Amino acid sequence: MVDVILLKKPIFQQIIPRKENKSNYLLLWYAPPFWARNIKPENGLKNCVFENCNISLDKSLINKSHVLIFHHADLNIKPPIRTENQIWIFMTLESTVHTRGINRKQWNNAFNWTWSYRQDSEIFTPYAKLSKRLTLKDKNYTVIFEQKSKDVAWVVSNCNTYSKRMRYVIMMKKYINVDIYGRCGKPCSSSGDNCIKN
Repeated sequence: MVDVILLKKPIFQQIIPRKENKSNYLLLWYAPPFWARNIKPENGLKNCVFENCNISLDKSLINKSHVLIFHHADLNIKPPIRTENQIWIFMTLESTVHTRGINRKQWNNAFNWTWSYRQDSEIFTPYAKLSKRLTLKDKNYTVIFEQKSKDVAWVVSNCNTYSKRMRYVIMMKKYINVDIYGRCGKPCSSSGDNCIKN
């Protein structure tokens, strides 16, 4: 038996600074995704085990920044001038087929690190994780399931995929109730709270 634990949107707690502890490091999110554009710098690193890192969205600090982070959807800009020893990070949580901007020639060989759901990324950020239960909960899952009025919830933003998953869900809906949320179904708020409650 395993639990699926959904993870909140990542804000830097997994970025590992250089080994020197005496210096302070500035991380500049040069092209942030929509969900990070209103972050408060003091909140961005509250879960970070390091105390020598600071976050900014202020592009005027580009020359003072040790790390620049670029979200895949915002690479329709010309790359800024890189300062010496500056680390550039390409960030996406989308699959390769839905990652816009990766074919722009001006960004070829621009990035030092990747930040994605892929385990081979320098910064690995999964959507969720499976956690094995050490002890089984003493519950009658048959009774619990019979008391539920809804069967399956699916939160999805990319409807027409190469994998044809929407076609599969439509077939599945012939046999079981599937509530679809996001761009392909009932709208969700930017935080997703209303979808989780429903």
